[in-house]
Amino acid sequence: MPCATRADKMGFKYRSLYLGGWHSKYRYAWQCEVNTSKVHIENKPHDCEFLTAPLGEKNCDYEPAVGTLRWATSTTGQPIASYDEGKTWSTFTPESNVRVPKYPTVEEVYVFWQKKEK
Repeated sequence: MPCATRADKMGFKYRSLYLGGWHSKYRYAWQCEVNTSKVHIENKPHDCEFLTAPLGEKNCDYEPAVGTLRWATSTTGQPIASYDEGKTWSTFTPESNVRVPKYPTVEEVYVFWQKKEK
């Protein structure tokens, strides 16, 4: 998970039991400490399901993948954003009424589905 989870911060030992398999806006909003309006979840594709034509086992499944938009203020005072979990940063121009935080902060969360072959 790209966000430091509250379960991790609380020292919760069995995080997978606590949060595993629950893919909702509320989970990611809670984990990443953002408003639910800032969480975007794609619809899960159905092409690997048994009852999808042609009927039968497809030998595949989809797993969730999570990405974030992080932003901060650079050491020179410029607003910067990262779409790759803080690995690279680029400057941007925010709207005039938006205050960019000084330290890296998760602004939006994106959940998408990656196809996995069995």
